[in-house]
Amino acid sequence: MLHLFWRLNFLLLSGATNSAQMYHEAAALARELDSSWNYRSKELMTLYARAKQYEAGEKVEFGGRQFAPLYTPRNDTLINLFQITDNEQRALRTLISQDMAKERDKERHTARRRAAGAVDRATYEANSASRQKPWEALGMSRRSWYRAGKPDPSENGTSPSVLQAAAGQQESR
Repeated sequence: MLHLFWRLNFLLLSGATNSAQMYHEAAALARELDSSWNYRSKELMTLYARAKQYEAGEKVEFGGRQFAPLYTPRNDTLINLFQITDNEQRALRTLISQDMAKERDKERHTARRRAAGAVDRATYEANSASRQKPWEALGMSRRSWYRAGKPDPSENGTSPSVLQAAAGQQESR
């Protein structure tokens, strides 16, 4: 019955059916869902009354805002009601929890950053100077390496610091 109620509600909201056709739709849906259910039951009377209000253009005020008189549940309400799992939510587009929405936003943000040229944390740290320690290849301290302007150890025989260059010239004389 729960599925029938919500299906009808959303059909009415979308304009796919109207209050005059609601019970015909209920009968067709009931045959799909549960053939033993009697579509003439009183369970749909409230939905029928709200559908009439919706078609008349009436609004319901709640929390200072105007809403359609048909039911407009929150995603979390429907997720709990129909016991939709996280794996099922991954296949859905709009009926997702706030956690799933945050996860998707994070993925979109990460993809946008990658497209702009940003690298992931592990790659960044692997290529960082503090991990590669280029000052050790030059035989100098980290502080001296920075003071010398971060020289590249692969420079063609040039000395990374003025002191080492002067010492190299005195040895060659």
